[in-house]
Amino acid sequence: MNNEIQSLRELSFGLHSSHPPQEETTDLLTDLLYLVPKPPLDPLPELSSLRSLTAQLVSQLSLISDSLHMARQSSIAANRKLRVVREVCAEWKGELEAAERGRKYIDEGDWVGKCRRREAAGVCGEVMEGFERLCLGVEKDMQAMLVGV
Repeated sequence: MNNEIQSLRELSFGLHSSHPPQEETTDLLTDLLYLVPKPPLDPLPELSSLRSLTAQLVSQLSLISDSLHMARQSSIAANRKLRVVREVCAEWKGELEAAERGRKYIDEGDWVGKCRRREAAGVCGEVMEGFERLCLGVEKDMQAMLVGV
């Protein structure tokens, strides 16, 4: 304790004028020394607590990272399904429009004139082209499914 008081007296010497503090300041310095907080001698419990809290934080951050990854994967899968549904809807719309054109063609009548002008051959050609496009689309879908497997 005397060494600490002596050190404190020497340190305060630079704060005062050119002469050192008087000897009667020892009691004052002793009281002042008791007011200075002292660190615990055993920091192990605090470090252990900090380590435990850090491990919990790392665990929670890992769970959040995993959750974000799963959400991202779900979003990607949903986007794929949405794209497939849009493509199917577009194909369905095209088929409905083609069916409506066929109904109008049949409802127009004038079959004798159409036969004279050989319109049926052109219509059959269009039907065959549509069928070929449909078969090519099915073939591409099957190849895509094989690549996905």
